[in-house]
Amino acid sequence: MHASDEPGRHCARPASSEEKKDTGTRLSAHYANASGEAMGIYRDMFVRHHDQLALMVRLLDAGAIWLAAILANEARFASAHAPIHLFVQYFGCAIAFIVLPGFDLYSSWRGRSLLSLATRLLSAWSLVWLISLLLTYLLHESDNLSRLWMGYWYVFSLAGLLALRVTSRAALNLLRIAGANSKRVVIVGFGRTGQEMFRRATASHTTGFKISGIYAPEGEPTPEGRRRITDSDQIADFARQHGIDEIWLTLPMSEYRLMQEINFSLRNDFIDIKWMPSVLDFDLLNHNVGNFLGMPAVEMNRPPALGVRGTIKAIFDRTFAALVLIALSPLFLIIGVLIKRDSPGPVFFKQERLGMDGRVIHVYKFRSMKVHAEHGTVTQATKATAVSRRSRLPAPYKSG
Repeated sequence: MHASDEPGRHCARPASSEEKKDTGTRLSAHYANASGEAMGIYRDMFVRHHDQLALMVRLLDAGAIWLAAILANEARFASAHAPIHLFVQYFGCAIAFIVLPGFDLYSSWRGRSLLSLATRLLSAWSLVWLISLLLTYLLHESDNLSRLWMGYWYVFSLAGLLALRVTSRAALNLLRIAGANSKRVVIVGFGRTGQEMFRRATASHTTGFKISGIYAPEGEPTPEGRRRITDSDQIADFARQHGIDEIWLTLPMSEYRLMQEINFSLRNDFIDIKWMPSVLDFDLLNHNVGNFLGMPAVEMNRPPALGVRGTIKAIFDRTFAALVLIALSPLFLIIGVLIKRDSPGPVFFKQERLGMDGRVIHVYKFRSMKVHAEHGTVTQATKATAVSRRSRLPAPYKSG
């Protein structure tokens, strides 16, 4: 009796080439899915922690300015120096933390010119340096301040700020090549402009854009492997279902009504919408025009940069608002007590709104409606569900 004929004994059969191929395909798909999930986690991390990352970069900038002052001390002084230099070092770091965000240095610069970023950085740091120098004159300490030290501080700080941005840009490029920190895009219209934007976005992985879908009417060719959208009414649903971050409108001015419909249908979604017109459409434009991936782009849904004047206004607005809140706090306390006595539920009603640079902000309002009995929460009222409260005045009568 052969060993293979003994009861309870089974000999392993060598796997065929087709089985090996099938096993390899399943393993490749498994690792691809795992890698995609990991990249999705990193992608969501950048979106959720945008404000924290921007704050970290601001702190790094202040640290670079601080380190530049120390290097200036080493280059200029061989012994003890006047205390005004240490004061300028502290003051420069503090004022830079306030002034630099006003030059739009901490928003996303994906797809934009590095030269433009360097120009803004040069302007911002020059302003900080001049304010610090002016302060020494106001304090009558200019005679004790070394001009050579100020020159060293200016050059070293500028070099450090530029080095931080070059390094961070290189690190982000590596992440985008690995598939992280990417944005999903839908191109609407695939004429000459749409094809050119597709070519530029897919020319390199460092751009960080993934073309998830293309809207094109029947008869227009589209690249293989990209989801084609043939009905304009499906654009908004497709964007929500696939987590689209940006929509690029590459339509001519004659399709203005379609662009308005798309913009209106996504008015409550946190999606950036850009219009890349043809050269013939520029004479009719009233929106801000910028450079994006080397192509002219109209910022249809992006607020302009604040600038220095806007930064001063933002400081005034926050200070004034804080004083008003403190002054009206007794009245707000009375209103809160009356709301709690009127009906059960929270005093405030919280909503998410779209703020500056597409960031989500929370808006708090005094609750004016009753809590839903079936849900136990307060939801946004609509035309179909609006309910008049007893305390409100009746709607005016309209005659036929």
